[in-house]
Amino acid sequence: DVFGISIVSGSPLVVASQGIGLLRAGGGRKTEDGRTGYDRFTNAYFNQDVDAANQTNCKRPTFNSQNDDSIYYVAQPDFFRAKTLAPGDSGAFSFDTAVGIGLAACQLFEEKGTE
Repeated sequence: DVFGISIVSGSPLVVASQGIGLLRAGGGRKTEDGRTGYDRFTNAYFNQDVDAANQTNCKRPTFNSQNDDSIYYVAQPDFFRAKTLAPGDSGAFSFDTAVGIGLAACQLFEEKGTE
């Protein structure tokens, strides 16, 4: 299934395109509204406000070996709204990984409790 089109194994399209296909990364499974969990993640990511940028900045260390604050990146107030900083394909894999780890932790807790 490619873009909602079923591709028949051995069809002329499959034979002609052998070895030239590209993979497209997409995170999360589609929900009833047609969006994926990753779609909801990117929507939430881009709708963060100045408080999120401030939270990011406050996580910087207060001291470094060079005693120079200018070596740290400072997120601007519109940091999360800048489309140029969009999570790329690796973001889809990171999203799925984080969700998978969370689900595994829940399952482990269910199986083992607080042992």
